[in-house]
Amino acid sequence: MIWQPSTSIWVPPARDLFPGREGAIGYCAAPVARRRSVTPGGISGPTDFATDLFAGTNGTDLNAHTADLGGSWTRQTTNGAFKLDGSGRVYCSHNDGGPLDCYTIGATPPSADYTVRGTFHAVDSNSYRFGLVSRFVDNAHYYCVEFSNGVFALEKNNSGLSIIGTPTTFSFNLFSTNDAVVDLIIAGTALTVKINGVTRITATDSSYASAGHAGLYTSGSATTQTTGVHLMAFHAFA
Repeated sequence: MIWQPSTSIWVPPARDLFPGREGAIGYCAAPVARRRSVTPGGISGPTDFATDLFAGTNGTDLNAHTADLGGSWTRQTTNGAFKLDGSGRVYCSHNDGGPLDCYTIGATPPSADYTVRGTFHAVDSNSYRFGLVSRFVDNAHYYCVEFSNGVFALEKNNSGLSIIGTPTTFSFNLFSTNDAVVDLIIAGTALTVKINGVTRITATDSSYASAGHAGLYTSGSATTQTTGVHLMAFHAFA
């Protein structure tokens, strides 16, 4: 999108989509106003291509839900089912024995270099595998950042997951802080994971150079509306 100064304004966000947590590393006491452009369809960020606050009825499958920006979601396998919880979060309701499952957002990234951001929320102290996906080619080929058993890891799926980040994992007590804003940033062959605005894991990998799609990932035990790790907000921008 070409920036047109004559048609642009400064507006504060209607809602702090990815709140920090007071006392946590990277916490910001007040949201920062973001430059947005006025278009015939309304106000949107000039480089945003997907946003979802997961508003909807509890139990609605994610692939029957349309994102706030970026179109509908596609369930890539039948292994696990992401559901809305009715309070602005999404969780994996079951896993049918398959090891991996992804949902991808319909919007095509404007370039292969983009950020996928999500606010991870711990409903209880149980740890379940949940992650963000970038440069998704198919259900066996993509990059992801995953939270599992108290640690974040940067991984590549090449017909099987492997950890590619340095350090290999980053410990984070999600239950004690409740929320973590996680960024999976890819620029060329450089991959970076930020947690609450601080770089925690990096890697260099050239396996997937095309933009693919952004999305969500899970593996392992099911969660419920009142258990496990949920995602409060999803955002993707180039």
